[in-house]
Amino acid sequence: MNSSHVSELAEDQFSVHPLHHLSLMAYTTLASAYKWRSQISDNKQSFNLSRISVAYFTLLCLSTYRLFLWEPSLMASTSHFLLSAGEAMLDLLGNNKLEHFILSNSQFHVSVDSLPWVEFLSTNIHFVKCVSELLLQCWPFLVQNSLYLENVKSPIDFSCDDFENNQLGVSLIKQECFVCESKLEKFDKEQECLCTLAVHCLMHGMYLASICYGSNCHLADKAKDLLNC
Repeated sequence: MNSSHVSELAEDQFSVHPLHHLSLMAYTTLASAYKWRSQISDNKQSFNLSRISVAYFTLLCLSTYRLFLWEPSLMASTSHFLLSAGEAMLDLLGNNKLEHFILSNSQFHVSVDSLPWVEFLSTNIHFVKCVSELLLQCWPFLVQNSLYLENVKSPIDFSCDDFENNQLGVSLIKQECFVCESKLEKFDKEQECLCTLAVHCLMHGMYLASICYGSNCHLADKAKDLLNC
């Protein structure tokens, strides 16, 4: 992937509006506040607060992700937020180590100089499609009893964007999503969905971090540790 391809994303001269920054700061504050409250509350209340904290982490990372698709300078921030959201989801499930997905380091080795632009864009489109489908099941569970969040239809609603409708002139590279096809017998339906979403966030956060910092960066190592690979 080279600079000419990155510049193509900026042809419309998209820039992040100050209100976007305020929204992301608010989501960051709320996610952290609910997480802190959950740590000092009793068990029942703690779970509900943790659940809402995960919802805000999800809203934060996917809102940033949507902006990143049109503003590539946000790639590093997006990778951070995706990893934080994935980790928060695993914490909610009480399962910090995953043994259900067989992953190898070679799956996440990314060479910035040789990464084809079509492959990069195709990978992001596939991520959007997988996550959009998972959120149909996960999001109502995460936002229940939160008056504000219940009004958010989906944190990654691309229905009005050319990206979701693949109007960007990209011939998609066929990719098999072994994560979505995996069956987690020890979890119920909601837990399985959230666990699968967590793996998607961690894997894609690692993917973007590897592009930004190299495949041996500390963020990639953290993701590999969480994914137990």
